[in-house]
Amino acid sequence: MIKYIQHFLSQTVHLLLYFMMGVSFLSVIVPWFGYYFDFTTWGNGGGFSIACDIIFIERFSFSKRYCWLTRKLPIAMIFVNIFNILCNEFYHKHYELYGQLYEIVIFSLTLFIFFILCIDKTLKK
Repeated sequence: MIKYIQHFLSQTVHLLLYFMMGVSFLSVIVPWFGYYFDFTTWGNGGGFSIACDIIFIERFSFSKRYCWLTRKLPIAMIFVNIFNILCNEFYHKHYELYGQLYEIVIFSLTLFIFFILCIDKTLKK
């Protein structure tokens, strides 16, 4: 059973990067539709931490086994975490401005990744 779990994780762990970016994207979109979104719960559940990103950099960025995008996503996630920490530290009194900046960063990264995936699929045809 343990070998099966290890095999499953080794084959699917790279999908966590996309899951984390997806949760970041949802954290921006869901409140726009008037639904309550608990950032602490989803943030902890989605693993938004610099420590996780460092582990992902070690695991994915230095390995040629993964595609270019998978190797670069941990670096983008560290950028999002650092931006979030800095804005929370310096702009906590200006929450609306911080919220707009955070949304711009998340949307930019998500759209950038989406366009790279689309271009990659088009070029492989």
